[in-house]
This record gives sequence, structure tokens and C-alpha cells, in this order.
Amino acid sequence: VKPVDPKAYALYLQARQLWQYRTPEGLEQSIALYQQALAFDPNDAAAWSGLASSYISQAGDGLRPIEEGYSLAREAVQKALEIDADHAPAYGLFGRIAMEFDGEPAAAARHLTHALALEPNDAETIRIAAYLARSLGRFDTAIALGEYVTGRDPVNAVGYVNLGYQYSYAGRLDDAIASHRTALSLSPGYSGAQYLIGVALLLKGDPAGALAAMQEETNETWRLIGLPMAWHALGKQVE
Repeated sequence: VKPVDPKAYALYLQARQLWQYRTPEGLEQSIALYQQALAFDPNDAAAWSGLASSYISQAGDGLRPIEEGYSLAREAVQKALEIDADHAPAYGLFGRIAMEFDGEPAAAARHLTHALALEPNDAETIRIAAYLARSLGRFDTAIALGEYVTGRDPVNAVGYVNLGYQYSYAGRLDDAIASHRTALSLSPGYSGAQYLIGVALLLKGDPAGALAAMQEETNETWRLIGLPMAWHALGKQVE
């Protein structure tokens, strides 16, 4: 068993917690902490994978250029696998990159299958598998995987937001709103959660409620996307 540097591990845990909050400040701080952890122990595969997750989250939330974010994430994942060729979370992240950036769902499925063969109960890999199932229209599978993740890690806001996505795609809008609100109770500034509540309210035919949610969104990118949607819906309602 590889010895653990206690200073590096403490920084890793802090970084992972900040990543789970999914606020702009939290993501920036998580990257800084992962980099500090790697300065103590550059052969920590888990820290490299965590760094990749933070880069992907920044790209997805409009906090870093998409190509830059996924390029940095790919480099970090490759570094993790150079250190540990059986590091399951790294294969899961390769699956996410293949799905979200490369547009290659078949490659994503191969990476995720390999990750789960190495570590069948890894919550992050299962969460990414739920993404893939949803993108393929397999909503029942996506929901089952999402509920498994939140059951295993009930204080992780990321799991609830992703479960909310699955519910929305399946038309379970009240469940989606409840899931996003649980995420916000765990991380009040979670990027995009209020926007997602607003989208669900629009789909429910409640543009006034959607506008209120969009106005509460802390991430400027999502707020600027959401507000015109709500205003348009309100205008259509008035007409």
C-alpha cells in the first residue's frame, strides 16, 4: 500500500469538499488546494482525478473556456493513470470527457464499464454513468443510478443536482425541483441549481415562479440564460 502524506491528504479532502459545493469560489479554491496537495505528493492519483473534476466543472459552468477546461482535465486524468493504471475514477472521468466534450458515447460507455469493473461502487463513476443513460434516453436507468448515488452519499449536493436532471428529463418535475432544493440546502450557492429550478417551473407552466428562481441564480452565465426564458414566458402568458 502506497504511504499517504498526511498534509497532502488533508488538502485533498478540503479540495473535494469545496468541489462538492459547486460555487465559482469553491471550484477555484479546490483547484488551488489540489495543486498544493500535489506539490506535497505529485504521485497522488486521486488528487489528479479531483483536479480534473474541478476543471470539468469550471468548463461546464462557464467559468473557464470549454476547450481549455477539458484539455486540462484530460491531462490530469492521463497523469492519474500514469501513476496508477487501475485508478477507477480516472477511467470514469475519461468517460465523462468522451461523452460531454468528444461526443463519443460508445467510447464513454467503454471507459465507464472498465471503471466499474475496477471499482463497482464508486459513486462518482455511477453518477457519470447516469449522465450517459440519460443522454441515451434511458431515464428509468438514469434515475435508479442517481438515487443510488444520493443514497450512498446523502450530503453531496452534486448528486442531488444530477438526480434533479434525471427527474426533469423523465417529466417528474416536482421531484426535480425538490432534488435541486435539497442540493441548495447543502450548498446554497450551487452554480446552476436555481436556474434548473426555474426551467422545471417553466415546464410546469409557472413563469412567475421561474423568474423568481432565475433571479436567485448566483452564477451569472446561468442567470443570463435563464432570465430571458422566464421573461419570454411571462410575455407569452400576458398575450
